[in-house]
Amino acid sequence: MTLLDKITAYFNTRTLISALTAIIILSSACKGEIEDPPPAAINESQPTTQVKTEPNINSRASTATAIPKKSGPSTSIVKSSSNNSTTLTNPTPTTVPLLIQAPLERYIPVPPDRDLSELARRLIKGYVEPEKILTPQTLTLGQKVYFWILRDGGNTKVSGEVSYISEHAYWIFENGFIPITDNIEKVAESFENKIWPVVTEVFGYPVTPGIDADERMVIYNGILQSGMGGYFSAADSYSNKIRKHSNERQALYMSANQLALTGRQYLSVLAHELQHATHFASDSSEDSWVNEGLSEIAAEITGFDRTAIPTFILTPSTSLIAFDTSPANYGAANLFFAFLATHYGGTKILSAVSQNQQDGMDSIDSVLADLGFDVRGEDVYADWLIANYLNSKEGPYSYKSHSLPSIKKTNTKIPAVLSGEVKSFGSDYVVTSSESEQIIIEFKGEAETALLTHPPHSGETCWWSNQGDSIDSTLTRHVDLSDVDTATLSYWVNYDIEESWDYGYTMVSTDEGATWDILASERSTDINPNGNSYGPGLTGNSMGWVQDSADISKYAGQEVLIRFEYITDDALFAKGICLDDFEINEINWNDNTSTTGDWIPKGFTSVETTIPTDYLIQVIHEKSSGDSVVYRIPVDNEGHGTIKLDHIDKDDLIITIVSAVTRQSTTPTDYTLTISR
Repeated sequence: MTLLDKITAYFNTRTLISALTAIIILSSACKGEIEDPPPAAINESQPTTQVKTEPNINSRASTATAIPKKSGPSTSIVKSSSNNSTTLTNPTPTTVPLLIQAPLERYIPVPPDRDLSELARRLIKGYVEPEKILTPQTLTLGQKVYFWILRDGGNTKVSGEVSYISEHAYWIFENGFIPITDNIEKVAESFENKIWPVVTEVFGYPVTPGIDADERMVIYNGILQSGMGGYFSAADSYSNKIRKHSNERQALYMSANQLALTGRQYLSVLAHELQHATHFASDSSEDSWVNEGLSEIAAEITGFDRTAIPTFILTPSTSLIAFDTSPANYGAANLFFAFLATHYGGTKILSAVSQNQQDGMDSIDSVLADLGFDVRGEDVYADWLIANYLNSKEGPYSYKSHSLPSIKKTNTKIPAVLSGEVKSFGSDYVVTSSESEQIIIEFKGEAETALLTHPPHSGETCWWSNQGDSIDSTLTRHVDLSDVDTATLSYWVNYDIEESWDYGYTMVSTDEGATWDILASERSTDINPNGNSYGPGLTGNSMGWVQDSADISKYAGQEVLIRFEYITDDALFAKGICLDDFEINEINWNDNTSTTGDWIPKGFTSVETTIPTDYLIQVIHEKSSGDSVVYRIPVDNEGHGTIKLDHIDKDDLIITIVSAVTRQSTTPTDYTLTISR
């Protein structure tokens, strides 16, 4: 398999993850047809949901916003002087500031996107730029073809037959799975009339024409890797000189032995994978959670249902942004984009996200601003958490076409002290009942979030590679070996790298960086089961700091560049690499990374062990009357926040939602929640 030949499957199997972004067979539970939202209809007599920010122990200012549910024609605004609140009868999501800390870009720069063509020119020995194909490489009905297919044990070349040709696709079936023509025609008609026009209208077109200069894409049907319903391989967009197992055609791959050709599941998977193909054409480096969420939406808007949402509702602690292989990850991403579309422009914002060149939550920020919304991704996320509990039929905490089961929560009575662990962009729900008219909720969380798996080897900083999907981080400097005959580069390294998919390299260049020699080191490996590596590299987990070294005597007598490079593929990533305490004893050079020195970092950044934690703590006062009040508790720099609630009736419920919104760390943080009278 090549660097891109991994899948993101629904089963909880880590080996089935990455750039091929495949999906497991899923039928449905939550129907969702996303449309542009209609004008608000308001009736002031309806129950209201209020949103408030309360002062914490540092007495930050508070405001209150009451947002009635939709039902009548009124859109008036009423001011209340008694409590400094504003009653809004327009049910748009709240824009009350979250009061989180400054964006973490001040700590962590965005790493460069990986460019496979540029990497081939720099790192593949003897690489010759392939000639562009100008004449369409068309296929004919009945033609026998060979394709690399992802199966158990790796990529396997198998034969198939062009069994049908529709307007936008060649329908190829592996020998032994060729159906009757009538069935192919039915599926092709659904694809051409229902899936293709809807998905491309919202998300754009795949790379068209493809590398083969053909306007049609291939839909290959055969035996795929176990548990895989289908996949899209971005590798096919490159020459096989760059990606060994490229089929050099735009293609979607469908399981012929696990999906019934004429079943709705087949078409649902097909729509999901088509979005991956269109997303690659517009933004090939998108974060997995965004890409997968939009693919789930693609299946919904073409009329098919998904089943991952209930799994997420049962595990709301699942991180939205740290995408893994579980169904809950798919459900979270699906539901978030359904909520985003419901309240922020329908399919227009989905289109904007798919086309935006920024990635992850930065992309959400960007498109919200472009469309004129004065909110950030965290604001949408905050309202989304409330919606997942209240599940309102109308108003700011509603979904247009989803009816959710009850979210998993912890029930407790006063007094209570609960300890927990929260992931970034994951949440815990705590429901409290009390006969007391007053409740005090105190939150204490870790003020710092671990960025690294271990502290720097010495001092307070080390060079960290950054983390993410499809990134290429480098750390480069000049070294003068003119006066020595031998030399060894040694350094301490702590790495957690997705094994056999992502790699870290040590390199030397003698031509000012035009080309690079990848060095073997004591800890590097030549094992390359998936075809992802460019040479000997680090992969897997060092389990802490280890010393590594590489012989650079070959370059003695000249000035050279040395470089450390970290390259990841399209999906799933680990913590990355940290480097410290460099030495070349022969030239009396050492660097303990206490300063940035003469290093040229691109993606790498000098960091300490931790970064500040951003918390989002919300409280819902769910009244027996049917009204609800939502409070956001500011949390200070020490991770503390407190709120006192009054006028609580006997049958009222108090729901505390604990979440962290630290974008750059995937490490969970511990917290304590104390609820008292």
